[in-house]
Amino acid sequence: MRPLLRVNRESLPLYLCSAPHSTPRVLASTLWNQLGRGDVSKPRFLLIVRPTLCSGVGWNFRSDESLLLPTQGCISISRASSASTRFQRRVVLYQVDRLAFERRCPMGLWGSLIGAAAVSVLCLAPLPIANSDAGYGDDSYLSPSGNQGIDIQHYDVKLRYDQSTHGIANANVTITIQATNALRNFSLDARNGLTIRKVTLGGKPTTFNHSGRKLTVSGFGSIASGDNFQVKVRYRGKPRPIQDKSGRGVYGWLPTPGGSVTYTEPTGTSTWIPSNDVFSDKATWTTELTTPSDLLGVSTGTFKGISREKNLTTSRWRMNTPIQPYLQTVAIDRFRHSTRKIAGLPSFTAVAKGSGVSVRTMERRTARAIRWLGARLGRYPFESTGAIVVSGRQSAMETAGRPTYSRGNFWVSQETVLHEQAHQWFGNTLTARLAKDMWLHEGFATYLENVERAERKSRSLDDIVHGQYVQDGWYSGFRGQFNKVPLSDPSPRYLLNSTPYFRGQAAVHSLRSTLGDELFWQVLGELVRIPAGTTTDTETVVDRAEAISGVDLSQWSSDWLYSTGYQELPVAPSYRQVMRELGPEILNAAATYAWRPRGDPQSAMEEAIGKYSPTNQLRINSVERRTSSQGPRYLIEFTTAAGPLYPNDDRSCFVLQTRDDNILAGAYLGIRISDKPRVNHFSPGSCQVS
Repeated sequence: MRPLLRVNRESLPLYLCSAPHSTPRVLASTLWNQLGRGDVSKPRFLLIVRPTLCSGVGWNFRSDESLLLPTQGCISISRASSASTRFQRRVVLYQVDRLAFERRCPMGLWGSLIGAAAVSVLCLAPLPIANSDAGYGDDSYLSPSGNQGIDIQHYDVKLRYDQSTHGIANANVTITIQATNALRNFSLDARNGLTIRKVTLGGKPTTFNHSGRKLTVSGFGSIASGDNFQVKVRYRGKPRPIQDKSGRGVYGWLPTPGGSVTYTEPTGTSTWIPSNDVFSDKATWTTELTTPSDLLGVSTGTFKGISREKNLTTSRWRMNTPIQPYLQTVAIDRFRHSTRKIAGLPSFTAVAKGSGVSVRTMERRTARAIRWLGARLGRYPFESTGAIVVSGRQSAMETAGRPTYSRGNFWVSQETVLHEQAHQWFGNTLTARLAKDMWLHEGFATYLENVERAERKSRSLDDIVHGQYVQDGWYSGFRGQFNKVPLSDPSPRYLLNSTPYFRGQAAVHSLRSTLGDELFWQVLGELVRIPAGTTTDTETVVDRAEAISGVDLSQWSSDWLYSTGYQELPVAPSYRQVMRELGPEILNAAATYAWRPRGDPQSAMEEAIGKYSPTNQLRINSVERRTSSQGPRYLIEFTTAAGPLYPNDDRSCFVLQTRDDNILAGAYLGIRISDKPRVNHFSPGSCQVS
């Protein structure tokens, strides 16, 4: 991990303090207003006060507030108001020491201090960050996860599972750390569900404080920058799930009918182990999982064997490739397993009993995915592979080399397996340093999934891309992110929602059109040939793509990565695809009206579908009601007006029988398109049915 603020000769001391302020929150707001709306990320700013003003003062505020923290004879702004996201992202996020303290500054002292600061700010030379101690990391999307001054090299964890609570009976983790700053204390991410019992450093007891989401370690003297050291944490607990900001439900350490599983992206690893829970700190792992004898614990890396003693089973694993924390997994269930090789690689495949899929099937799907991807992207990035299928939850996760899947046809489908294996290159090897660049993971993996699906099912790739881009991105039912956030900075709300996935895959498809097929696949193969343990960002990836291809990508980047608006795709959707996208919305509106017919049907339907057509290209031309022995029958004719979403004028009709509405309301799950004039099939001839 790097310090949040690296002070250098280009840094500017901030001489901005015009009047007394009563609270740090007000000061933060005032600071932002006076700085204005420009990009103030360069240069950085520090608020420096005469050392005599904070002599002997050592306080801190809660980590979720705006702070002015005294450190080494100065006061610096540390965190912005949670209500001022612009300040939080764009101005100084400089963490200083004494984060272990939890004492408030008396209001009188605060007021006099800030009042004095108004007339006592010095334009001093930049200060070196020596002895910088515990503090948050530099990823505002993941904050307060992340910790200054440390770079974790290796985790060695031994964990015993508590079957009665779906929790951790006891665990020991030895963490090998390199100090990136001189340290007198440091912190790790450890969620509230963990009970920390003992912490030692270099074999000697230390002082520790577990408060909120942080485990702060002190009382060990000092550690020089660049030195390696080992801290051992003994703990137990019943990990608590985390509510995801993107609306995906919960993540972290999760109970299942057969045991427990960790789905931890983006910051859920700290629910079950003290860690530096950010993308940028990759480390290797050794893992030992002890369970009751009817269960088995499975993790990432090379399988090192199973031992049984009394009523317990212990499995051992070694991950030699550095990975970000959320790529590690603990899956405990009643597994059937196999160690047969997959695509020539050592593997371990575990499938929970009653999950509806066999070990052999998962091996075949994994082999197909690895061979298809390897032919295009090169050597598999990890030394072993496999699959883990658990007995519950609703998710799939690209855990390193050995993805984890939930039971259910969708979660173990060939498409899902391909997607999670694609992440072994894009996401697990080419890794975004900051979460805002998540499209580098999900955009490429989703696109590769779509390319393989189009080939295997003889589908139009252009149609698949368009369907995801439009229907899963524009429509309000999918949160309608377009015109709100750019792909390169989607905000925490949309971090793991459809923006990085569906707008991301469309951006990659457009990149392919810009480069041409041969250059495109050459670029992708070169992008993932990078040293293990490294991270990157959007700008670096674009620069590398330009260097590899020799093509100027500035217009593509401007359109697809930094714009919030809709971009026209290289190829217009086919007629069938237009019907797939618009048909379900027309059908649902018609079915809703048929269930409770009120007022003019055409007006009612137009109102119902209005929210699904952001560019107003969809038109309902007519709704004709006919009487039959089966009840009312509606003939609906609609067209698309040519525009950016649908470049062609497409016309279609369908017939809705009142008694069919329950079926029709769910028809989007498997709608069929036919040129024959069949009832409830979308085609130009449908309205000819009498």
